[in-house]
Amino acid sequence: MSQKFSSLFSSADVHYLSALYEKYKQDPRSVEPSLAAEFKKLDEGSAGAEAAQDKPSWIPAFRLELTNPLEEDLREIKDKKGHASKDGKTNESSVGKAVLAAALKVAALVEAYRRFGHMAVPLDPLHLKPVIGHVELTPEFHGITPDEMNLEVELPLFGFKTALVKDVIRWAEATYASRIGFDFSHITDLTRRQWLQHRVESTYIDFSKQDQIEILKGLTKADLFERFLAVKFPGAKRFGLEGGDSLIPLLEFVLQYGAHQKLSEVVIGMAHRGRLSVLTNVMDKPYAAVLSEFKYGIPIHRELGSAGDVKYHMGASTDRIMADHTLHLTLMPNPSHLEAVNPVAMGKVRARQDEFKTQDAAMCVLIHGDAAFPGQGVVAECLAMSELKGFSIGGTYHIIINNQVGFTTNPDCSRSTYYSSDLAKGFDMPIFHVNGDDPEAVVFAGQIAAEYRAKFSSDVIIDLVCYRRHGHNEGDEPVFTQPKMYGIISNHPTPRIIYADKLVQSGVITQAMVEEFKTQFEQQMQKAFDETESYKSVKPDWLEGRWSHIKTDDDKSQPVTGLDLKKLQSIGEKLFTVPSHFNLNPKIARQIEQKKQMLITGKELDWGTGEALAFASLVAEGRKVRLTGQDSQRGTFSHRHAVLTDQVTEETYTPIHSLTAEKELFEVTNSLLSEASVVGYEYGYAYNSPDALVLWEGQFGDFANGAQVYMDQFISAGESKWLRKNGIVLLLPHGYEGQGPEHSSARLERYLQLCAGGNMRVVNCTTPANFFHALRRQLHSQTRKPLVVMTPKSLLRHKQAVSDLAEFGSGKTFRPVIADANLSSGQGIERIVITSGKVYYDLKTMLDGHLDKKIALIRLEQYHPFPEADIVAALKSHTGAQVIWCQEEPQNMGAWTFVRPYLEKVLEALKFKHALQYVGRPAEASPAVGSDKVHAVEQQRLVEEALNI
Repeated sequence: MSQKFSSLFSSADVHYLSALYEKYKQDPRSVEPSLAAEFKKLDEGSAGAEAAQDKPSWIPAFRLELTNPLEEDLREIKDKKGHASKDGKTNESSVGKAVLAAALKVAALVEAYRRFGHMAVPLDPLHLKPVIGHVELTPEFHGITPDEMNLEVELPLFGFKTALVKDVIRWAEATYASRIGFDFSHITDLTRRQWLQHRVESTYIDFSKQDQIEILKGLTKADLFERFLAVKFPGAKRFGLEGGDSLIPLLEFVLQYGAHQKLSEVVIGMAHRGRLSVLTNVMDKPYAAVLSEFKYGIPIHRELGSAGDVKYHMGASTDRIMADHTLHLTLMPNPSHLEAVNPVAMGKVRARQDEFKTQDAAMCVLIHGDAAFPGQGVVAECLAMSELKGFSIGGTYHIIINNQVGFTTNPDCSRSTYYSSDLAKGFDMPIFHVNGDDPEAVVFAGQIAAEYRAKFSSDVIIDLVCYRRHGHNEGDEPVFTQPKMYGIISNHPTPRIIYADKLVQSGVITQAMVEEFKTQFEQQMQKAFDETESYKSVKPDWLEGRWSHIKTDDDKSQPVTGLDLKKLQSIGEKLFTVPSHFNLNPKIARQIEQKKQMLITGKELDWGTGEALAFASLVAEGRKVRLTGQDSQRGTFSHRHAVLTDQVTEETYTPIHSLTAEKELFEVTNSLLSEASVVGYEYGYAYNSPDALVLWEGQFGDFANGAQVYMDQFISAGESKWLRKNGIVLLLPHGYEGQGPEHSSARLERYLQLCAGGNMRVVNCTTPANFFHALRRQLHSQTRKPLVVMTPKSLLRHKQAVSDLAEFGSGKTFRPVIADANLSSGQGIERIVITSGKVYYDLKTMLDGHLDKKIALIRLEQYHPFPEADIVAALKSHTGAQVIWCQEEPQNMGAWTFVRPYLEKVLEALKFKHALQYVGRPAEASPAVGSDKVHAVEQQRLVEEALNI
């Protein structure tokens, strides 16, 4: 093939074009249409053959007046006489060998601009480093000679069929290497890539005068808001937006577009940088409210049990009327942990979309930092879930506030990639790099990104290259570490000033109008400041809307969660009946038959059956149940089988769906192999959904600490900090069975350490019935609290860990404490062992062989809120007995340090004769031993010691 090109091109291009030609022969669609057309001519031996190309189906939404001199020169290109060949006639000069050679070479150069043009765009408003460009963007690389520049070639590019080589090059430069860095050549889907190509090449930046004024007003609000705060509260932390001001008009456009699309809600997740500006200038939080917080501090509602949070972590929600449409806006509250809010916002959006049964109902906007985007692993996890069935939300709109520094760390120390956004390339997302000092380019790129997201339901990224005018916070001195950057910044005008000067020079507005906008906003801010003297914070947005039926205080009594036995049997009959055509695995078929018999006899229901009845009964009541986790459809320990697989066709069947026509009420999804992002996502889903049972299951409880940020910052403390209740359920397999230090402990002690004031429920159930009631209590309680469950492993099939159907029946409730029968009747009980979880059955097995012993067992099924009254009731008649706390975890782990003060208080109040004793493994650095034989010896010893046998 190289011989076919050797007489037409320089040696530098022969290999490149030969490779393209080989791709063309395999699939003509695999190369650009313009090249395909020329290759077709070459194959046919006729340079005059017309190449067919489908015209784009889109229509540009608006066009913006060009200001770049290169672009202005090129606006006349289409009107030149040399381009009059749109009538279909072919210029005879184009049939020559030289013209064909030039056409193919310039087509290759255009393709290089599509791939690398973004590297030649002057993106940095500070010009800290020279624009490096790319070698393939030079005509010389492709063998284009000066003599070929004036040749007229046939290339169906940029809206015309023929053009001079030099004009094609200049047009490619103006399109791809001028004001916006279009970065999408990595996208593997040809349809998406061609749509972007047509969209970019068939329009140019063109705003109306009114649009330009609105952009200026957005910049004015962003700039002067921060300046006002700096003057009134010098040195106060606000993590200002200065330098990234174009974010405000960009967000305003995104919201306007969403309103035109008839979205119901836009959910925004962002960190601290620029948050106060977004709260006021986008979310419409009163300026007086923010100024009052600076002046007097954040109002803390202690009467609601709130500890509050700093002002730049707080969220907000509001309704805005845009394009004659009411758009609900939510800015998610978040901790200082960068990017942690991302999956939470995504989960909330998914819940809203499920509620409306369409992805068109809500959109997620995530605002990142340039150091955090490549640095925080949860970002990659969220990108990885973006196209997954159980987690897709129709595309997230990402914006990176790229201020070219992370606190004090330069980009060459914070990422290994050219752009901070390069991580997204692995997920086929288009990236639009823009200069923050060019707000028109920012908004124009923002429009194309929004159109792409809406069309393909896929993520998009705006890389807003800007700067940070002050240090990481306003009290920090950035000159210590970035002296050159901050020397430039100190003399650099703001985006508002730059854009205002441009509009004045172009005659769009007058300088007097610029000053009028400035004066009006300054007066508005001063008025708001004066109002802080008498400003009263509005009633907190607390338990309203879909949360209005939820109570503030926890219901101390246990709600009735049992059901009529006939109803349970009816549910079970459907649950354990599989269509006759379905080819079940023989082992699964036997399990299902066994479960049927359990329901018929009402005897010895196992753990999986109890769980299935809890889920199914809630679905039968019209409640949503959503369970995600690694391998959750089958269950890590093969106990659930919520989704069955046909052994011949691999068709799937979900038995619970037989209970309702609304299949979406039960959703069980095998998640990606991630803890952090999935826990955050489900927390966000539950954040929106008080009447849904939202569960995350750890493959083993040991692995849940991969999501520790969400346990510490959101699940345990979210209500206290942000006045936001949440009913998420964590299922964490826990129990010591000789499987080593990474498959034994869900780190119960960590959850208990986070407990205070009834902020969450932590349970360790020992019976299927109690687990059933614990799950149903989540939705039948008057309030909503996170539920952490230490779920079993060996107990899933333990002969004694079963419940009769009657224990699920009408009038039954969750039992926080289960005491042995001999405690209520027993006389002369000498030893009482209080324990929890699997070790109870080890104790019971040994005790059953020594019935002559005056020993009783008490199971603590709920740790928090601690059931003090139930413990008192169980112990009060046996004040002469020795009370033991027995656990299988090491002494510095498990529940010992949590329950000890509670139990000692009870024993002291009841005037017990003996002090509380601990029996369990000694303190260890590791949760468990690595040898199953050593484990067995340890387990036997602690059981014998607890029972004194």
